[in-house]
Amino acid sequence: MIFTERRNFYSLNVKKQSDPTRFYLVRDIFNDEELDYLSGIAKSADSHAVIGGDNKNSRLDKNIRVTRVNWIIPEQKYAWLYDRLEKNIERINEEFFNFELSHISSLQLGNYKAEESGKYEWHMDCGYGPIRKLSIALQLNNPNEYEGGEFSFMRGVKEENIPKEKGLMVLFPSFLLHRVSPVTSGERQSLVCWVNGNRPFA
Repeated sequence: MIFTERRNFYSLNVKKQSDPTRFYLVRDIFNDEELDYLSGIAKSADSHAVIGGDNKNSRLDKNIRVTRVNWIIPEQKYAWLYDRLEKNIERINEEFFNFELSHISSLQLGNYKAEESGKYEWHMDCGYGPIRKLSIALQLNNPNEYEGGEFSFMRGVKEENIPKEKGLMVLFPSFLLHRVSPVTSGERQSLVCWVNGNRPFA
């Protein structure tokens, strides 16, 4: 596996500690070969995503989310993937968020299909079981392979879209309201995960 050495971190109109709607975009964490490998796993997903997190209240609700998912658990053959994510998440958190974090969750690979109107309506990631602090979403395939599927945040009363770009990863506080709009053509693949903490936000 080829490891990408170059890193390119940047923020969008953010002031540390003063803007609770801050989020960060990261490029060049994974190369094309690695992204295509992960995209292939996402494409093979057959299980329907549920909402409600990792607890007994999890349920299927296609009015809110329509996504096919596969899970990657921490095991040796995926050590390179977890290691890459953990190192970069730790660095970004120390520099920008300064959250109390404990561990990363299992990784969810998702496929949003136009034939199913794949989507995930407005939601927050916190409030489910473990104390989710930081959310991560990585775009796995080229934007010319699909239409729709915009990843957006609601910042006050303004909706802000993340650029569509293969390999672009966004990190954000799990309490931020966000969504993936319906895919209208093709398929959109992504990797998402959550980093938990031992204590709730102060």
